[in-house]
Amino acid sequence: MCQFAAPELLTMTHTSVNFEDNLFKKIFDANELSLDTNTLNAFVAAHKTPCGFIHSRTRIQCDGKPKLEQHYQREDDTSEPNYFIGCEKFKNDERGHRYQSLSGRINIQYLKRFFQEHTYYNDGITEEISSSVQHCYLVHPFTYVHITENNQVAQGLIEKKQGCPVRFWHYVPENLEECPYIIIMSRYTHNYPPPPPSKIPVAIQNDLKKYNR
Repeated sequence: MCQFAAPELLTMTHTSVNFEDNLFKKIFDANELSLDTNTLNAFVAAHKTPCGFIHSRTRIQCDGKPKLEQHYQREDDTSEPNYFIGCEKFKNDERGHRYQSLSGRINIQYLKRFFQEHTYYNDGITEEISSSVQHCYLVHPFTYVHITENNQVAQGLIEKKQGCPVRFWHYVPENLEECPYIIIMSRYTHNYPPPPPSKIPVAIQNDLKKYNR
């Protein structure tokens, strides 16, 4: 979990999942990859990825910061402008600077606000700004990006909980064709919050369908 996990998450345990529980709903909402979450992740990814341009004479790599740019459009072009993330030190005669295209799942207005009003901290959240971080309800291995009250953007550290005491036993029949069932038994209590539901990867879905025919 994130280092700024909400206090109720730190002591939460479970043996089953109650989808109507208010705390579980908070976990689910926090882990949903919404449009704004994708936009925030794009902002962070741009700052974490260095510009790839290397000067031909000095062999020094560009240290330019990411910058939100707009593709050229004619004055009579009334279509929606297209944006990309470029390098603040880009020059017309230099090839190889940062260029990051933006997908349709990006809120451009939200991204503009980040570049105009927020500062990204590569070193994570320091003690100086940690007091303004809201409680986190993420329990999945996402980026744990936080926005502070002072318009600062940084990542919280991932803190692992101690080993879970739950043990599983699997009973598989010798002949699955005659007895197509597997018994799974567990004992003890999970010492962490229940993870939010997630979609089964397509490859695994296809395998399951194949075996169930």
